[in-house]
Amino acid sequence: MVAFWLHRSWVFSHSKRSNGNVLRLRYVSGIMMGMGLNVAGVWALNSVLAIEAWPARITTAVAVWLFGFVFNKKLVFR
Repeated sequence: MVAFWLHRSWVFSHSKRSNGNVLRLRYVSGIMMGMGLNVAGVWALNSVLAIEAWPARITTAVAVWLFGFVFNKKLVFR
């Protein structure tokens, strides 16, 4: 909830959306998708492409962070 509040009031303060329940549902959906992408990305890079574990984790974490930011900007707090 703290992360949601900080995103809504600080990072995306220009948001025109006012229905908090819809925002929370979309925000949690984005978090869940990010978690799935994180697991799938690390698995794909490490198991399929045979990249070492730490570079796979770091690469996936950066990509998922970018996904989360764009998801929040375009779909949650637009």
